[in-house]
Amino acid sequence: MSTILGNVVNFTIEKHPNADALSVAKICDTEWQLIVKTSDWIPADKSYNPEEIYTGVYFGVDVLVDPTIPQFSFLLDKATKKFSDGRKGHRIKTIRLRGCLSQGLIIKNEWPGLTNEEIQVLLKVERYEPPIDPSLGGEMDREPGSFIRYTDIENAKNHPNSFREEYSVRVTEKLHGTNARFGLAFDGKDISDYKVGSHNKAKQPDGTTLYAEMGRIYFPEDKMREFIAKEGISFTEHFIIFGEIFGNKVQDLNYGCETNVRKVRIFDVCVDHKYQSKEIIEKVSEFFGVEIVPVLYRGPFSKEIVMGLRDGKSTLPGATHCREGVVVTIEPETRIGQHRGILKFISDEYLLRKGEKDGH
Repeated sequence: MSTILGNVVNFTIEKHPNADALSVAKICDTEWQLIVKTSDWIPADKSYNPEEIYTGVYFGVDVLVDPTIPQFSFLLDKATKKFSDGRKGHRIKTIRLRGCLSQGLIIKNEWPGLTNEEIQVLLKVERYEPPIDPSLGGEMDREPGSFIRYTDIENAKNHPNSFREEYSVRVTEKLHGTNARFGLAFDGKDISDYKVGSHNKAKQPDGTTLYAEMGRIYFPEDKMREFIAKEGISFTEHFIIFGEIFGNKVQDLNYGCETNVRKVRIFDVCVDHKYQSKEIIEKVSEFFGVEIVPVLYRGPFSKEIVMGLRDGKSTLPGATHCREGVVVTIEPETRIGQHRGILKFISDEYLLRKGEKDGH
């Protein structure tokens, strides 16, 4: 997962360029940094040593902390969110402090004998889950294991050295909407069932949720079966199209969509647990008349190129706001360790934007 719920980490400390009382902490082996109070870590009679390694418990962006816990009591007046059990909490977000980016919170490790998981339980932290909009929730459907969910894409800051220059990659704009899936899945029967769903939940295909509506408009069952027959695609578990639904009232970035206008863009296709080539994705796009998420670059991986594409205005026609970031996928499909060769690079401008709306 991209959210660091509370892990014991090593970090270095550098002088803040604009504030003597503050310092910049950089988490080792990652690209995360946060602002800390200098006196909490460096005594007044001690000078900065950029090579010295400190240890603490780090809580990343989108972690909920409980201000009734003594270590978080200074956040009591900022506790505007709610835990799953109803407790009030503070959601850690990306901010700037005196001009420097700060992503997270770090405290001294007072529990050296405990594991990360035990510390998380002790401090009662959890990942923040935004409230579900009525048009996205409800009307659950039975979800067979064959109707798989999309990859949980890791933040590149967690894995700064995973991609090498010899990798050939596809860089696409990451859209700020809601992840959706539409497909056919077998469930111990001789015929596959038509399924629609959000990232986490299957929805009734004939229901009133946004996912059901978009399925009927863009990826109807009869047309899906027609495409599979036309292309001679054989599958024993599933054929799934993954897309991002965006537009008016889906999130706070509407990509130029007018009132009550919602759209979808395809970003991946999976057949029996194998993510398909760009050629298959393009065939799906052409057949259904649904565009693919904007492809910004294809070629050898370059950190410089990716960082240049991460920020700036969205490339979708009509959009006047920033882009969320980019997704970088190795081509052809490659695994790095236990995971797919895919990472997300999130724009700082997006994370710092005003008027953010809670939503999936």
